[in-house]
Amino acid sequence: MIAVIATLQIVVAVLVDLRLDPGLPYACLLLPLYPLAYWTINALAALTAQTPGLLRGPRDRRVVWDLPRSDT
Repeated sequence: MIAVIATLQIVVAVLVDLRLDPGLPYACLLLPLYPLAYWTINALAALTAQTPGLLRGPRDRRVVWDLPRSDT
């Protein structure tokens, strides 16, 4: 149901905007590239961040985050 509503919203938006921008249908052909690029960049970032930790294994000592507390 959400996909149907989203599709209807996109169709209405394109029909309204088509009067102002006649080249809009051609720009819509590029829409699938955005999520593809987004997922690719996220996957590369995850791989470059996680690979060293997976290859080296756990640290000898546990990391503790110590926040100084103010007494107010």
